[in-house]
Amino acid sequence: MTQQADAGSAKGRRFRFNWKWVVAGLVLIALVAVIFQPKAVAVEAGTVTRGDLAVTVAEDGRTRVKQRYTLSAPVSGVLNRVTLKEGDHVEAGRTLLFSVTPQTPSLLNTRDRAEREARVAVAEARVAEAKAQIPRVRASLGLAETRLQRQQKLADQGVASPDTFDQSRAEQQLRRAELRLAEDAVRVAESDLRLARAGLLLGGETAGALEAFEVTAPINGEIFRVFQESQGWINQGEPILEMGDSRLLEIVVDILSKDAVNIKPGAPVRLNHWGGDEALYGSVRLIEPSGFTKTSALGVEEQRVNVVVDILSDPATWASLRDGFRVEVDITTWHGKDLVLVPASSLFWLDDQWWVYRVQDEHIERVAVSVGHRNARFAEVKQGLATDERVVLFPGDEVQEGTKVTIL
Repeated sequence: MTQQADAGSAKGRRFRFNWKWVVAGLVLIALVAVIFQPKAVAVEAGTVTRGDLAVTVAEDGRTRVKQRYTLSAPVSGVLNRVTLKEGDHVEAGRTLLFSVTPQTPSLLNTRDRAEREARVAVAEARVAEAKAQIPRVRASLGLAETRLQRQQKLADQGVASPDTFDQSRAEQQLRRAELRLAEDAVRVAESDLRLARAGLLLGGETAGALEAFEVTAPINGEIFRVFQESQGWINQGEPILEMGDSRLLEIVVDILSKDAVNIKPGAPVRLNHWGGDEALYGSVRLIEPSGFTKTSALGVEEQRVNVVVDILSDPATWASLRDGFRVEVDITTWHGKDLVLVPASSLFWLDDQWWVYRVQDEHIERVAVSVGHRNARFAEVKQGLATDERVVLFPGDEVQEGTKVTIL
């Protein structure tokens, strides 16, 4: 009996000993499962929203005076010393620009007379051309003033938006500047005509005493450049100085030709980092009809096109701008309202299709989307997402279908 009891006790001990190992094995398996369980990936997330979208082309531009006038010697002779310097302000009909004492008059031969008569004819044609622009510009100004008056009435009634009224007022100011520019062109052309006729009379039989030709400023403006300052001989037609009105500025920006095809005259423009506290606004006036080749900083040849922009902001706000100043230009090529928008950083291209990773609870799923217009920040979603859904921004290689994530 004793031996049988001892044998039973030994079997019981062996049975209890085996259960401990089983429990330890289960705990070990659980720990391994926890250790090797996939960890949640920390990601940034954005929200699908609804709003407006503007597609722009951004480039650096420079200011340019709309009209430059180069004044030349009306006759051959001795140019008296030019006292004006670059930047000097001149007044139309009052400021003496330069004077030329002509050479000894002599009778003109047939060739010289024909040349001077041709100069007179060209000057007369330029006067006629300049005067022909006045009615067109005045008509544009009258239309702009009518629109402004209409917008003023609507604004007083609380119907017109402030942006529409400001745009109409800016358009009126622009047309006034164009009229002033056209009138200046007429005065300059008439001044050239007087000088051409004087050159023709100088060599005539009735030429009198030699008196210096004094040329006064045809317009109000500033001196940009003096080509010949010292006293000395000068031939007829040689340039002496260049002038213009620095208050009449435009912006010139060279755009890649593939972007320029999407720009239309009248497109809104935003001018940034020009030196003032607030951005300026303008509109595209002209896309030049011919492009040119330009080598980029990386040595790549690019086809570019000059786009000319009129400044519509109040001239008092950019009075410190001068010719040749740098400004950053954003030209709007397309604008849409009330669109479904997704952050552009959430999109990735795979298998000829745009995709995003949509956040569902704590996991993500890959969703194909149909994308329309887009800019650097947002893209238009035509199909695949709804507003208020969350998407992963800047998805990396660690983000895959079904990955568990935590939102930063």
